Amino acid sequence: MELGSNSSKKTLRVDTFISEEITREAQSIIQTVLRSYDSKEKLDIMSQFLSGTDDGSEAPLLLKLLMEGLHTGEKTTVKIDMSLPTIEVNDPDTLLTSLETQELTNVKAINTVKNWVKRNKMIGFTDGGRLQVPGWQIVHGKLNPHISTFLKRLNQNGALVHMATITPCELIDGVAAYELILDGKIDKAMKAVNYLLPENMRAE
Repeated sequence: MELGSNSSKKTLRVDTFISEEITREAQSIIQTVLRSYDSKEKLDIMSQFLSGTDDGSEAPLLLKLLMEGLHTGEKTTVKIDMSLPTIEVNDPDTLLTSLETQELTNVKAINTVKNWVKRNKMIGFTDGGRLQVPGWQIVHGKLNPHISTFLKRLNQNGALVHMATITPCELIDGVAAYELILDGKIDKAMKAVNYLLPENMRAE
């Protein structure tokens, strides 16, 4: 086989896709799907996904469909109903991955979500190398506009800011600051968060 043949190029394209796409994005899919399972079920499903055996499970089917698309020379997007558990974004304890945030806000790229955090338009922090986004910031599929106003005044972001916004505060009658932020009551929210944050992180 000639090194520059179409068949060789197609094989290289398949190998590249598997290493760069399946490895990264399949892991995100797995993490989302397994949210509601216990440890043993997670291990069983992970094993099925990696083995690719034709046992009727969704994961091998996903791989099979992806490969069929690749062998035609097309980068196929496959969507399969995996019956994902409902994500309760109203719960202040809910943390979303960048992929979940992208899907809930219907933006085209994960980098958009990362840029929101980087530019203090959204609260977020890294845990174990992965971006975590508090779900309460998304209302009806959109990022609440008051969050950027709050973060610009605070000039801080990260895990401690997240904790300060969801912790009930005695200075505001036991309400958590995130509830005030969503309503645009930034002054009262700032009062609570400044009280809860370490002194070196407080806004002037």
